[in-house]
Amino acid sequence: MPLAVLCALPEEQQALLADLLPARREVVGGRTLHHGRLAGVEVVLVLSGIGKVAAAATITLLLQHCGARAVLFTGVAGGLGPQVQVGHVVVGDHFLQHDMESAAVAQVCADFGRPLAVVRSISDRADDEAHVDFPRFLAEVAAPLAHAVVMAALPALAAPVAR
Repeated sequence: MPLAVLCALPEEQQALLADLLPARREVVGGRTLHHGRLAGVEVVLVLSGIGKVAAAATITLLLQHCGARAVLFTGVAGGLGPQVQVGHVVVGDHFLQHDMESAAVAQVCADFGRPLAVVRSISDRADDEAHVDFPRFLAEVAAPLAHAVVMAALPALAAPVAR
């Protein structure tokens, strides 16, 4: 059973696709699933799209269609807590249903009894005062960070997951 690697935006997934070997594409339910190995670990990469409904639909598809044994969700997110600043990397251990994809993915993973790791980089303050050039932040910070996070996490995630 593969490890599912989920990103919301194409820029977050791009470098991972370049490292995926051998790559096999499959389109299911309007989602393109990329099957292969990253650093020797069997994975399936997929874009969830933006928003909690898209994220919930995508992860449900992955768990049912691919039998993913665990999920790693990475990319950008808005920061809600006063201590969370732009550029911080956060590892989620609980989630709020505040129109955030991570909470929806966490709910579906819990329903299916699958482990989930969420590592996101904070792109803005999730309020009306976002002062970041988002496309630049995505290209220069978030996308390379998503790649680095996944590649660093793979050895630990390669071990079988107890259920």
